[in-house]
Amino acid sequence: MDNIQFETSLVKLKNQLIKYHPSDIASFFETHESMRTKIYEALGVKLFKNVFILLDDHVQVQFFDTLNKTQQASLLKFLDTEDIKDFLDTLKMSQQILVISLLPEKTKNEITQL
Repeated sequence: MDNIQFETSLVKLKNQLIKYHPSDIASFFETHESMRTKIYEALGVKLFKNVFILLDDHVQVQFFDTLNKTQQASLLKFLDTEDIKDFLDTLKMSQQILVISLLPEKTKNEITQL
């Protein structure tokens, strides 16, 4: 991923990023903190979810905390219920409550059944 031009438009960056496997993007994302927001914005939440689920737990939490509530809710909306459950398991109880409050009722019910 060394040949990616991050100083280009988000559309061009997205076109470069989608040529890579989500695990490659996740590895780069973890080691290049200054590029995280740009990667997220370029991919958009629908594609970024595939990267998010592959991140180390602490990076997931760290990045999730940088998002505003609307962005957090949007990301959660696109994650599978099991992925949300795995993410919740990495959080402290107080953080879990905040994240659960962002979920639609249907998803909340599905999580409690897991």
